Amino acid sequence: MSQALLFFILLTLVINQATLIKDESCDVQADSYADCTINAGVFGVCQSATLDLTNSDLVKSCSSVDLFWNYPVGNLTLTIGPSQHKPYTVYIDNEKLTPYFSHVYRIFNGQETDVTTIDQKLIQYSDSNNQIILKFQGPSTLFYYGVFIEYDIV
Repeated sequence: MSQALLFFILLTLVINQATLIKDESCDVQADSYADCTINAGVFGVCQSATLDLTNSDLVKSCSSVDLFWNYPVGNLTLTIGPSQHKPYTVYIDNEKLTPYFSHVYRIFNGQETDVTTIDQKLIQYSDSNNQIILKFQGPSTLFYYGVFIEYDIV
């Protein structure tokens, strides 16, 4: 009986913590368990998290990237850019995004443009700074264990 009560209390605390969103931005902790595969997570729950992969060793020589965002809540702003400073195109597997993200925004010069699409691929071209900044709008409360963001760089 006491184990069941303890489990219920812990479960309640976890759910309450997961549904509280702080009004702050957090950096994402990213690591890799395989080549070109990123496991990204935020310690604590934030309204907005940022991950800059521009000069990251995790994707330095990758033409395809599999990013897994643990416990997605709020927004994830992702900066994509290969280490070479030349124009490129990113093809994002949109079929895996659609069920989890209500909107995807492109950020350029501080302006957000809704680039949400129902096409199979979300295609984005690098800007004059040779980077792509995308904001993925996730759920406001914890609903999924994690989501995949998979993209190819050409």
